[in-house]
Amino acid sequence: MKTFFLKSAEVHAWYSTIVLLESSCASNPCRDNATCVELYLSYTCDCGFNFYYDYTDDSCKEGKSFGGELTMKFEFDPAMMDKTSKEYKELEENVINIFNKSLFSLEGYEETKILEVSCPFGYGGIDCNDAFQLSTVVIGVIAGVIIISMTIGLIYTSIRLKDAKYDEGQPLVNEAKEGSSTMIPRINMGNDPMMMNRLTTRDNDEKSDQKGWNTYDNPTMENEYSRKRYY
Repeated sequence: MKTFFLKSAEVHAWYSTIVLLESSCASNPCRDNATCVELYLSYTCDCGFNFYYDYTDDSCKEGKSFGGELTMKFEFDPAMMDKTSKEYKELEENVINIFNKSLFSLEGYEETKILEVSCPFGYGGIDCNDAFQLSTVVIGVIAGVIIISMTIGLIYTSIRLKDAKYDEGQPLVNEAKEGSSTMIPRINMGNDPMMMNRLTTRDNDEKSDQKGWNTYDNPTMENEYSRKRYY
């Protein structure tokens, strides 16, 4: 708190006092790693979920959280969204008074805190114990990996099949190093009967030199009957 003295404009009054309030959290009043939260003309020390601040020894102590919903009938004012506003302060006091009157006789009850807590990624619910969002994300990632793998496999299979069809359709050619191709020559007999006869006779002569080629042999009549048959 700072006090300034200014000369008054009144003739009979020499001085007037103006009080300027500093930020309540400027002096870091909270201890034990607690967070100072600015309120209207005051502050509160926030220890986080499941903990409360004990102002008697300036320390955070473990408590218990009880999930639930509280419905109150009042006229909503947008200023209630601002923790430093007077409207928020009045709303907080009304809610705390309701619990204090209801639970003051309960053994072990200390106080009621109103906290705005963000759940970790993938969790939700009143106590941040609902992992439905996390399981949804995991299932989505696994499904995405499977779909990508199937797509890659399908593309690879299509390319292999395309290359196989291309190889089967290649002409019977000899590829030279220079890149030119030479067709394998085919034997053209034409209509020359003499040529056909010479080739057939030569083939038969070569086969006749082989032992046992198309020969009917009888061991008992080897010297008398020995026949060869030509086609």
